[in-house]
Amino acid sequence: MRPNPLPLLGGLYGVQGIVAGFTSGILVPLLASRGASIDDQVGLVALTGVPWVLKLPVAVALDRLRPGASRVAGGAMLAMGVLVLAFSGLGTGGGELPWLGPVWLLLNFMLAAQDVSADAVVLDAVEPSARGRANGIMQGALVLGSTLAGAYGLGALVVRWGLQAALVVLALILLGVGLWAVRSDLSARVAPSHTGLLSILRKPATWAIGSVVSVFYVADALTGALSGAFFIQRLGWSLEEVQTILPWPVLASQVLGFVVAAVSVDRVGHVRATTLACAVLGGTTLGFAVLPAVWPSVGFIISFTVVQGVAMGVMVVGLHAWLMGLVEPSVRATHYAVFASLLNLPRAWVPGLAPTLLENVGWGGVFGTSGAIQLAVAGLFFLAARRFARRTEVGTGGPSSRRPDHAPKAG
Repeated sequence: MRPNPLPLLGGLYGVQGIVAGFTSGILVPLLASRGASIDDQVGLVALTGVPWVLKLPVAVALDRLRPGASRVAGGAMLAMGVLVLAFSGLGTGGGELPWLGPVWLLLNFMLAAQDVSADAVVLDAVEPSARGRANGIMQGALVLGSTLAGAYGLGALVVRWGLQAALVVLALILLGVGLWAVRSDLSARVAPSHTGLLSILRKPATWAIGSVVSVFYVADALTGALSGAFFIQRLGWSLEEVQTILPWPVLASQVLGFVVAAVSVDRVGHVRATTLACAVLGGTTLGFAVLPAVWPSVGFIISFTVVQGVAMGVMVVGLHAWLMGLVEPSVRATHYAVFASLLNLPRAWVPGLAPTLLENVGWGGVFGTSGAIQLAVAGLFFLAARRFARRTEVGTGGPSSRRPDHAPKAG
């Protein structure tokens, strides 16, 4: 009997969150405290993002070789654990800092391989009717790992016992979860693929679906790029207020959103849940845009943050579960990696447009534009999903549909 993959998936994504939280919440401030320049601090963050563009080659290898995605994820984490343990042995007197960039670059390459493998585990071992629950658990573990374990937990160790102790604990976590993944029997059910990335890119359906998903995060990237300026410059909050008032409501709303998604998305239907959550995001943002008189109210800001956080959690989980239902089984890791890359594309180009938009339309215009875009995306997604469903005679409703994930194959 195959083991339940959901606990392992939570562990895999939790590890990703711990490493991300440790990097942004501990290493970057540590560099600043030791006199590193802004360029060095930003450079570390940018450097750690480089390996993630290599996810597609890893995905192609997973599809061609079929080594067992859980074993690949476990092997990557075992290697990460050894690397972090070796890095901790350099000491904490400052001599380890020149090695920080190369070590974290290599670490994030392994983490990118783990991420691709974890997604392949879902595609291999989780039934379509349970992928909403799986994605809810994974995304929730990612947030909790980043904030509670990565930033606060390991941060407390740094304060009390120093960086070396935190690195040792991080290494032990990586080694423990890595061994767990290696020992799990969650191998693929499909034979190795002899096709690859080009075969996916040649399919019109890939680009039709990709054009829809590539606009999902436009509104979020737009408001996210200006959030700091909004609170500090428009509302007049101090940096201390931003750091003390918002983090816990944001964390609570995100976790609540993923819990709600894990419980409801598979029952409601991936298409319906995604559409509804996307519409709620757009509608509440439009409402926010026309109520500038209450923006200074902390209670209003927190309430808005909670509603948006829950809706975003449901949308993210529903959308990822729907996309997983579109992939070709023979190239499942590659196909899903293509969709994930297109989904995150707005985060690369939208922030650069945000200052110009703000200058021309003001804060109300920014939020109004963001809300209108999100509502348009909700409508576009629902119509596109129904069209793909009709082409393959698949329903877009709840659990009564013939395919539990309410999505056609993209081919």
